[in-house]
Amino acid sequence: MIASSDRAFPLGLGLAALQTFRMPSRRKQSPLERGERVYLRRPTAADAKEVIGTVRASRDLHRSWVYPTDTRTAFDGYIRRNRESDFVGLLICRRSDDRIIGMANLSQIFRGNLQGAYLGFWASSEFAGQGYMTEGLQLVLHFAFKRLRLHRLEANVQPENKKSKALIRRSGFRYEGFSPRYLKVGGKWRDHERWAIVAEEVKSGMGKAGPDHLDELDAGNRLGPRQARTRRVEG
Repeated sequence: MIASSDRAFPLGLGLAALQTFRMPSRRKQSPLERGERVYLRRPTAADAKEVIGTVRASRDLHRSWVYPTDTRTAFDGYIRRNRESDFVGLLICRRSDDRIIGMANLSQIFRGNLQGAYLGFWASSEFAGQGYMTEGLQLVLHFAFKRLRLHRLEANVQPENKKSKALIRRSGFRYEGFSPRYLKVGGKWRDHERWAIVAEEVKSGMGKAGPDHLDELDAGNRLGPRQARTRRVEG
């Protein structure tokens, strides 16, 4: 479950390392948003070991979709990035034990007449497929639209990344278009689909494309960029 906007990692953690980041220390930070099973909070320098360990252990799930921070130097840079006004990083944590199960980033936050941002996210392979990220992204949407008062979020996902596309569909995002060689991920320019949601759609429950429409979009993407564009024009 990953959308482009971050970066990612190598495997090879030993048992001792896994045991280390599976034992999070107590944190006094108050949740930004709280759900039934997960909550959101801002990352701090103290999260480095757990985040890096989780990222490295989740390499098979993430690549080649996203490349999050997997070194202390990169994580320190990520914490500095969080101090800038156009970026908000959010940890998605499990309420029962405070484990970090994923991360979401709101980047390139535009104010003025746009009031929008790009959404990127990744999940821990240990917790994938258990519904935590679905609940977590609902909290992210609430935070973005209610607390930050944004109007629009866009998520860019590689066409073959089925798990991330399923997640953003469940979250209410709608397909907006196909962009060939749109983002450089893992050193290569890769095609992406653009998915978006606006505040009014969250309030009204709109934004989710029906199954038939989604199947057509997938088929269009399999035809290739030029043919997909032609199909959309003719349709």
